[in-house]
Amino acid sequence: DYDLVRGKQIVARRARPGERLVTLDGVEREFDGEMLLICDGEGPVGVAGVMGGGNSEVNEGTTRVLLEVANFRAGSIRRTSTLLKLRTEASLRFEKGIGPEMAMYAQQRALHLFETVCGGRIARGIVDVYPGKEPPRTIVLEAARIAQVLGIEVPVEDVRRILGDLGFLVHHVPPAKYSVQVPSWRPDVEIPDDLVEEVGRIYGYDRLPTTMLRGTLPPPETNPVMALRERLRDLAVALGFQEVINYTLTTREKLALVTDPIDTVRRNPLGVVNPVAAQHAYLRTSLRSSVLESFAANRRQAEGPLRLFGGRGTFVPAEEFGLLPGHTAKFGVGSEMAGIVGQVHPETAAAFDIDEAVYLFEVWMEDLVRHLPERPPYQALSRYPAVRLDLAVVVDAAVPAGAVLELVRSHRSQGVQVRAELFDEYRGPGVPEGKKSLALRLWLRADDRTLTDDEALKVRQGLLARLGREFGATLRG
Repeated sequence: DYDLVRGKQIVARRARPGERLVTLDGVEREFDGEMLLICDGEGPVGVAGVMGGGNSEVNEGTTRVLLEVANFRAGSIRRTSTLLKLRTEASLRFEKGIGPEMAMYAQQRALHLFETVCGGRIARGIVDVYPGKEPPRTIVLEAARIAQVLGIEVPVEDVRRILGDLGFLVHHVPPAKYSVQVPSWRPDVEIPDDLVEEVGRIYGYDRLPTTMLRGTLPPPETNPVMALRERLRDLAVALGFQEVINYTLTTREKLALVTDPIDTVRRNPLGVVNPVAAQHAYLRTSLRSSVLESFAANRRQAEGPLRLFGGRGTFVPAEEFGLLPGHTAKFGVGSEMAGIVGQVHPETAAAFDIDEAVYLFEVWMEDLVRHLPERPPYQALSRYPAVRLDLAVVVDAAVPAGAVLELVRSHRSQGVQVRAELFDEYRGPGVPEGKKSLALRLWLRADDRTLTDDEALKVRQGLLARLGREFGATLRG
């Protein structure tokens, strides 16, 4: 409303720190010194490129309108709308970039609508302030680049026709170059490849020939830590654990529950400049608080055993604080430690509202992965089918099933390999006191032949004899 413009002038300037304005949505907003405002003779009347102010809003009594049209740098409008948390149709347009010459065109179009639709009378003259006006951009496009990107040669006449119809000013520079002047309404066209894209989409992608890829594939880039992490995840899931994915951000108070008071590194984590919430203000230096929190939250809902695991995102090595002395052990490879297993100290568990024994297992993958072979062992598969057998043996109850499996899998006889799985363990009637029955499924396979029944029987007998010598095993009748 022209009658509400104080001092009858319009000025674009940066805000003074702490300056305020009630915008058209009725919200009072405070600005910093980097935000651009549209002002009259006494103060702000609009947030440049985002939203106008309520102090100069058009109302039912308006008879005179001052039309101010402008263009702004995309980055400035993006910053202002983000900091103010104010997303408008205007800000979305300016953020994407609008050609600088569009302001005059937009004003002329708006004045025409005022006159023809609203019956308005247009005042004479236009005030045009255009600092930093730049000459039209010119891009040199080589025909060889078109052929390189599209894979075909586009005739000169077609290139000139296509770009000309799209509003570009094209001059052919013999023998194989084009000097292209970009229209002001195409700020998205900046480099030669942008012009190639315009030519390709109009010329027709259906004209591009179908060819096979040429050249050799690049060698794969291995990531041993990631590969180990995936193997451990699969193993944990197979053992009945459920993965929890927590924020890598936490609080000092939670970290204090699981870190040593004298450990100044872990007790002073890196803080986030702009945290989204108070409970996500610091980068965690230990996974333990996150996993224990998840355990406590899920324990309220779950009955029976609860097994959780989580990883990704600690910013210092792990530690022993918070575990129960005498119930904690480190493990490693050679002389280098690679992890910790132990019971969470009851006081630490109680701080997370956990009133039962909780056991924690940590693997330091960066340390462990250095000891893994670069390539896993490989053995070619046999061309010949396997013979499947089921075998039940009786052993002492104290004999680990894993030891029996290890012996069976290592058994070799006349070039026959044995693969084995345990599918049942039984104690009860029919098995002597102090004994247990282990049911094994065997696959016997040779690399050079198909096994006969007699050969499979000999391997079975030899395996039973070896189990008898090593573990005192007998065949269950």
